[in-house]
Amino acid sequence: ARCVGLQDHQFEFGSCMSKDPCNPNPCQKNQRCIPKPQVCLTTFDKFGCSQYECVPRQLACDQIQDPVCDTDHMEHNNLCTLYQRGKSLSYKGPCQPFCRATEPVCGHNGE
Repeated sequence: ARCVGLQDHQFEFGSCMSKDPCNPNPCQKNQRCIPKPQVCLTTFDKFGCSQYECVPRQLACDQIQDPVCDTDHMEHNNLCTLYQRGKSLSYKGPCQPFCRATEPVCGHNGE
């Protein structure tokens, strides 16, 4: 964070998992708050870096295909079905296969 010029007041110290971005609930009454952890190295005033997503409250999940992957690596049709099953969002999109082999990669320092 310091590499991009952020000051102490622009980021939070400590474990990300220990903070609940949905408490207090930042969403409107007709919406549900879903935690969406992400790392952002930009200035918040210009770009924001919300750690949650507000989704419509629905009694029945529609059949829209907008796949999401939960933290147990299970895929759901959309955020609504994920929430109904009491799961936590890992990322949007279909669950990606795990890498079975390790290979060297190039780091940010060129090595």
